[in-house]
Amino acid sequence: MHDPQYRVAIAWQNSAYNQPSHPSFYLGVDMAAQTQPNVGATNFSTNEFSNNGSSANAILYPNPTSQTFTIMAEGKFTYSIHNILGQELGSGKGENQLEVGQISAASGVFIITVKSEKGTSSIKLIKE
Repeated sequence: MHDPQYRVAIAWQNSAYNQPSHPSFYLGVDMAAQTQPNVGATNFSTNEFSNNGSSANAILYPNPTSQTFTIMAEGKFTYSIHNILGQELGSGKGENQLEVGQISAASGVFIITVKSEKGTSSIKLIKE
């Protein structure tokens, strides 16, 4: 999947059981060894983002938002706001319902993690 031409072939053959057969290099018995691609991956497998336990059943609205948003969760809860890179942008506490002010000046995707007695919920929030 590191070959750009092969990835494009996957994209246009995305229905049924089509298998693209068009790599951008010769694929045979007598071929030379390929170079290792420089590919990186982001790992969100920290405890902050895992949903292995029970859920806090939190609700965020409006989503997408342009300014503020509201968190609804039963009982007392804490929340933290992370950007897509995992950097914490803010946190706070609330009970039952809380309106949260501006997240960031920039638009983008944010992860809101809500923790309560019932568990943890991580919800994607889109800021327009």
